[in-house]
Formats: sequence, structure tokens, C-alpha cells
Amino acid sequence: MNKQLFNEYADLKRQERDIASRIEELAPLLLSEIETAEVERVQSEAGTFTKGKRKNWTFTEKVKSAESAVKELKKIECADGSATFEEKSYLIFKESVADIIEEKIRDEISQE
Repeated sequence: MNKQLFNEYADLKRQERDIASRIEELAPLLLSEIETAEVERVQSEAGTFTKGKRKNWTFTEKVKSAESAVKELKKIECADGSATFEEKSYLIFKESVADIIEEKIRDEISQE
């Protein structure tokens, strides 16, 4: 087996987690900057940042009840075999506990 390939994947997953965490920290700060400037869009050398809006719906008990009924029907069809499925393989990666602890210690040292 190509151990270098596995190590590269693990390293990229760690970077992905760190990047996602930083993006999550920056997004509200950028949104605040846009709202403070009372604009919808900011052009920068890096690209365009736009304030998006999304509707979050709250449904009546009637709809919630119907969703619950559908969920139960799905369980029944899975159990009685009338529902079909397709099985696909995917990769699962779990970082070793020692690596996680080591990374946290490095982060704490670098913040001092």
C-alpha cells in the first residue's frame, strides 16, 4: 500500500478542518463589515463579497404531522422490503487521538 497517499489525505483533511474553522470565524465579521457599510456587495482584489438572504420557514402542525407520517411509512417500507436501496462505498477517516492532542499543544504554544 502507498502510505504516502494515506498520509497526504490525512494532512489535507486536517488542513480542510482548520480552513473551515477559520472561514466560520471570518464570515460573521465580513457580514458585519458589509452591514456597517450599508451596502449589499463589496468588491475587493480577491473577488466580490455579497450579503445573501435566505428564508427560514416554520411550518404548521399539519405539515409536521404529514412529515412524521411519511417518515414512519419510510421505516415500514425499509423493514418490509418494498423500498429499494443502492449501496455505495465511501472513505471514513478518523484522526488518531495522539495527533489531535499534539496539534492542540502546538496551537496553544503558537498563541503564547
